[in-house]
Amino acid sequence: RLLFMLTSPLLLILLFIVLRNMFGDVVSAQRSREQFKRSLEAATLNPADASAHYNLGLIYQQRGQSQEAQERFVRAIEIDSDETDAHYQLGRIAREQGRLAEAITRFEAVVQRHPDHSQNEVWREIGQTYFEAGQLEDARVAFERFIQKRPSDAEGRYRYGLTLNRLGRGEDAASEMRACIEAVRTSPTYKYRAEKQWMTQAEAFLRQ
Repeated sequence: RLLFMLTSPLLLILLFIVLRNMFGDVVSAQRSREQFKRSLEAATLNPADASAHYNLGLIYQQRGQSQEAQERFVRAIEIDSDETDAHYQLGRIAREQGRLAEAITRFEAVVQRHPDHSQNEVWREIGQTYFEAGQLEDARVAFERFIQKRPSDAEGRYRYGLTLNRLGRGEDAASEMRACIEAVRTSPTYKYRAEKQWMTQAEAFLRQ
């Protein structure tokens, strides 16, 4: 009976249809990505199109090709020095690679042009860069500015708490960790999954 089912023409047809649809979706998605990339590469032939270079940089960044992404972001700024998003992404890359002074320079270029860039996330990036550089007072100021605009941001609360702790303000740090935990617990389901890590780390901090 099992052999009959496995060799059943109807079952084989259904299996073929399912596999064809799955394969078709994969091929279609791949073609769409390649077409999008080709379109952007063609657009970069226009020396005045900074946004095309920026968008292509994002693609490289998502693929983990940091060097290629940086080259595109730099080219976008060369075309248009006010390409704020490119400055921001270059700042993030520099911070992740430990080039903290360069990161601050890039972020300063962002806030000079757009102080509330990316829903004020630039200030969280600035705070973390100063924190990693050991400039704790500067980090505190940046995080406070960020939290003033984004009070329910769990990552911002957690990193601000670490900064306060390093400044010797243990009680204030603990308060921020509790605020971080509450922000995650009361967040929507889709956001909870993304931010649960900050609640876990805040709870670990409080236990210690």
